[in-house]
Formats: sequence, structure tokens, C-alpha cells
Amino acid sequence: MIVPLFWGFVLLAVAGAAVLHVLGVPADTSAEFWFSILIGPAAVSAIVAVIWSLRRGFRWLSTWKRCPHGIMGGVVRSKCPVCVEQRKREEEKKREEQEERTRKARISADSEKLCQEESERLYREQLADLRRLRDMDPLEFELVVCRMFEKLGYRVEHTPFTNDGGKDALMWRNGTKCVLECKRYREGNHVGRPELQKFFAAMKEERASWGVFVTTSSFTDTAKEYSKKSGLELVDGEGLAQLMEQVYPGTPTNCVRAMCPDCGEVVAFSASGDETIVLCSRGHVVPRPIVRPRPPHDAIEKPHHPRRHQRRYAFHRQ
Repeated sequence: MIVPLFWGFVLLAVAGAAVLHVLGVPADTSAEFWFSILIGPAAVSAIVAVIWSLRRGFRWLSTWKRCPHGIMGGVVRSKCPVCVEQRKREEEKKREEQEERTRKARISADSEKLCQEESERLYREQLADLRRLRDMDPLEFELVVCRMFEKLGYRVEHTPFTNDGGKDALMWRNGTKCVLECKRYREGNHVGRPELQKFFAAMKEERASWGVFVTTSSFTDTAKEYSKKSGLELVDGEGLAQLMEQVYPGTPTNCVRAMCPDCGEVVAFSASGDETIVLCSRGHVVPRPIVRPRPPHDAIEKPHHPRRHQRRYAFHRQ
């Protein structure tokens, strides 16, 4: 702070001394020195005022520049009606172009949102299909079943994907704890009694009240008898499909929706894939979208690390 003040003081003194020198006044005494310092701000102010006046003057003169039609101030001062009309047309064109860009951006965002909704809808429609469930990745199948029970009113905590101790999830309902095991088996690969015995041991280790064993195949007779004695609840492939239909109700639409990139109208394509393009009501060409069944963002998570290091994966009932 002191250094700028010092140099400002020096500059004012130099300016004042220069003014006195120009006027022919000697600055030998201290009084004349201080007078030069007082003269300095006035000289600087005068120079700044002159420069500002010149700039304003040149700017004012530029407003009276002749337009292409030879009229002084025709463009800036709107003296030329032809230039005024041309400027209005240019401004209107820019405004329309901006509105068109905004409309296109909004249609593009809505189209992406619709494509995502269609992907998730097709995915939910396929959850009631046992063939689709059997073709899932094992981790994806576990998380889909966990989300199904969450929608049925349970609070679900998914256990680590590996070394899970014979259980895939812990569930609570009405304050009661139970364990869940999911087996994605092909048709004909039945779940037997040994697997239920292992699951029952895991249930006792967790001190759960009961256990739910879910599979995409079926259970052997010995496994069914053991479940009755041990209090395990069994869900086979048909039962799983019925639960999925209960959680995700709705009749398949057999179509895929898309949005017109020109007007934003929603059109429908047949699910068979025979149509490559359709026309909207305004005659615009709408290409068939590439829509693949995809789970919602909150349905699939990354595998977990061992429990002592894992971040809790819990579904909370809405």
C-alpha cells in the first residue's frame, strides 16, 4: 500500500514540475516544490479530460457515418429506412435461428429420455420371461431378485457377490430378519436337498427367522420335503415369473416408440423390426431407433467387496 502511494506522489511531483518548467516558473524553493505537487493532479486531470473528450468526439462522429445508401447516420442513428428494415430482418432471422436451435435441443433431449424409458420398459417386460431370467448374468439376476423383494415391501441388503457364506441377501420385513439365496439354473437342473441344507446352515448362522430360496428351475421332491421341516420358503421358476408379473404389471405393447427429430411427435414401430422408417402426421421421416432392453440405473450396481469393507447396498421402501 505504501509503495503505490510513494510512486503516485513521485509521478504527481514530476508532472507538476514539468508544468512549471513549461510555464517558465523555477522550482528552486521548497514552497515552489510543493506547489508543483499541487499542480500535478490538475495537469493529469486535464490530460485525462482531453483524451476522454477526443474519444467521445470520434465516437459521436462515427455515428454519422454514411450508410451504403449514402445517408449520414443511416445505420447507427436509423436515418435510413432501408437500413432499418434490413436490420430488423437480420434480428428476426437471428431470433428465429435461436428458437430453432432451442427447439431442436429440446426435442433431442426428449428423444434420448424416451429412448431410455423404452429400454427400461422392454427390460421390465422381459423380467417375467423365464428364458430371459436364465440368460442373465448371475450378479444381474441376484440384484433383479433383490429389487423385486424390495418392491414387495422388504428392506434388502445384498451380500458380497463372492464368498457370500451361502446367502445372497439379507431381508427384513416387519422387524423380522430372513435370508435370501438365488440360483440361476437352466431348465432341468433341479435344486436338491444338499443345497437347501447349506442354505439352512447359513440362515441359522445369521439367526434369521426364515429363509427364501429362489431359482429359475425347480426343486426335487426331497428338497420340498426338507423345506417343510426346516421352514424354508421355496420359489421356483413359475413362482418367480408370477412374482415378477405382480411387481411389474402391464401387458406387453409389442411396439417401440420413437420421437420425430423434426416436430417431436411420438410414433410407434412394431416390435418385430420389419419397419425401418415411418412417417409422422406431418410427413416427416422418422428412422427406427436402436432400443435394447436395459435395466434402470438403480437396478444394477457393481459387485461388492467383503462385508467389512463394502458399502452397504440397501433398498429402502418408498
